[in-house]
Amino acid sequence: MALILAFIFCSRLADLFIANNIIVGGIRENILTNIQNTEAFKSGATDPTKFFEELGFPNIIANLINNSVDMDATTIANNLADGISRMFMVVISFLILFFGILIGLLVLKLIVKLIRQATLVRVVDGILGVGLYGLLSIITIYVAFFVLSLLMQIPAFDALRNFMITDMQLNTDKFRLSKYFYENNILINFLKLFF
Repeated sequence: MALILAFIFCSRLADLFIANNIIVGGIRENILTNIQNTEAFKSGATDPTKFFEELGFPNIIANLINNSVDMDATTIANNLADGISRMFMVVISFLILFFGILIGLLVLKLIVKLIRQATLVRVVDGILGVGLYGLLSIITIYVAFFVLSLLMQIPAFDALRNFMITDMQLNTDKFRLSKYFYENNILINFLKLFF
């Protein structure tokens, strides 16, 4: 869960850090200084392809960038510093979020463990657990009878239909719990409203 949440929100946190100039200023300046200290920048290369090749970019990327930009070396260096510092901020934001959420969940787990030791909470938890599993069981029964009612309408399942009519005594007035659930199926009644 921490991994998923950190992955989803890391770019938003990075944008927040960049907008408020938190951490990113020093990272960007270091990257820009490193780019400006390269031979490609010092030679004053005005051809973006040559500039990117001297920075170590593959030829295909250098040509692709050259076809889409028309900039001098200083603008390219600034844009590279911005892009690389943003990538670093996304990674840093991901790590901050991941470990922050992980620590928060561990603290929450400890608090829940302490609370669950109280007798009243354990009793209420047990009662609600029984109620939840009872509700899940009833829902499962309704779904099973809904599927059976659909299968009983198919001619290939005549044997099933005859068995269900006999077993649940659908043709008699006798009370059977299975007959009650079958005849009062909430899913079937809900679908009858629309179809």
